[in-house]
Amino acid sequence: MNVFSHGGDLKSLAAEACRPERDILDFSVNLRPEGMPEFIASALWKAMENAVPYPSPDMADLRDLAAVHYGIPAGCFAFGNGANELIHALPRALNLKQAVIPEPAFSEYRLACLRHGTVVLSIRTEERNSFLPSLRRLAEQAADGSAVFLANPGNPSGGLLDAAALRRAVQGRPEVLWIIDESFMDYAEGAESLLREAALLPNLVVLRSLTKFYGMAGVRCGFSICAAPLAERLRQSLPAWNVNAFAAAAVRAALKHPSPWADRERARNRERRDDLFRRLSSLPGAAVLPSEANFLLFRLSGTPHGLAARLLKKYGIALRDCTT
Repeated sequence: MNVFSHGGDLKSLAAEACRPERDILDFSVNLRPEGMPEFIASALWKAMENAVPYPSPDMADLRDLAAVHYGIPAGCFAFGNGANELIHALPRALNLKQAVIPEPAFSEYRLACLRHGTVVLSIRTEERNSFLPSLRRLAEQAADGSAVFLANPGNPSGGLLDAAALRRAVQGRPEVLWIIDESFMDYAEGAESLLREAALLPNLVVLRSLTKFYGMAGVRCGFSICAAPLAERLRQSLPAWNVNAFAAAAVRAALKHPSPWADRERARNRERRDDLFRRLSSLPGAAVLPSEANFLLFRLSGTPHGLAARLLKKYGIALRDCTT
C-alpha cells in the first residue's frame, strides 16, 4: 500500500542510471520542461521577506484572491500542500465508506482510500476508449453514499471526458459524491471545466494542481472547489499552516499573471505534443493514445521486456512505467 510508483524521484533514477541527477532526461513526470516561469521564480525570491512569521493557518488570503480570479465564493476553496494532500484528506474528512475508481487511474486515489479503510470498487476501462470510463455505467454502479474518483483530462491517457455527459451524471446521482481531478486542465485548450458547478452542487468536488502547468512541483500547492459546507469540512480536516509562505507566494503570482502567458504556454505544449505524437506513432508497433494534456501514453508491441529500464541505464531517459 506504500509502494511509490509516481515518477520524478531523481535520486533513485540517477542511482539506477549511474549518472548525476542533472543528466537525467526526465519524462517520468508531467511538468513544464523549462521549469517555473520567471514571474514565479521572482515571487519565490521576494517571499524570503515573509518566511519568518507563520503563514495564514487556513489560507484565507489565498481563498479571497482565488475567489476574485475564478468568480467563485471564497468559502468554496480549500488549499493543500499539493492536490495530493487534498486527495488523501477527502476520504478522511467525509468518512468515505466506499469509492468507485475507473482504472487504470492515478494510483493515489486508491491509496488514499485504502489508508482510510474505504472499500474500493474498481471498474476497468478499455484502451480502445482511451481508458475513459462510461459515465452512464459509473452512475449505475455507484452506491448511494459512495464517491467516484475521475481525472479530466484522464490520467494516464490524457483524454477528455464529455463535459455535458459528466454534468448529467453528477446531477442525475445527487446521492453520490463526484471527485473530479482537473490537475491537467490548464493544458486542455478550449476544454470545459466544472469549477463553477462545484461551488453550487453539494455532491461535486473539483481538484486543481498549480504545480504542473507552472513547473513547480517542489513548491507543492493545489486547491479544491466545492460547496461551502463541504469545503469547511475539508479545511477542518487539514493541519494548520499546511501551505507555506513560498507556495502561497507562487499561487498569488500565478493567479495575478495575465492570461496571454497561459495561452502561449498551451499553444507551445500542443505543438510539442503533436510533434512527439507523430514521432512515436512512426515507430513500428507503436500505439499512441490521443491526449489533451502534456503527456502521451503509448504502447510498443514486439519490443524486448524492460524498455523503460534499458532507456534509463543506457541513455539516461526516464519514462513513467504505467504497468501499475
